[in-house]
Amino acid sequence: MKLTKLRLTKDASNRLRFLAGKTSLTPNLLCRIGFCLSLSEDTIPDPEEYSDEDREFNRYTLLGEYIPFS
Repeated sequence: MKLTKLRLTKDASNRLRFLAGKTSLTPNLLCRIGFCLSLSEDTIPDPEEYSDEDREFNRYTLLGEYIPFS
């Protein structure tokens, strides 16, 4: 499975806006941090639980120049 886009729910998007306002960090950086933290979770998320999408980030936004060649 290739990661091409990371989709956020409306709730996650609202939290991202709040954190960006409080920390002055860009949403891209906050999303990278959140993605890395989510890798430590033991379970695989169920896409059915997160159906209402509001915002999405593409692979280059998250990984930048560190995208592995496929």
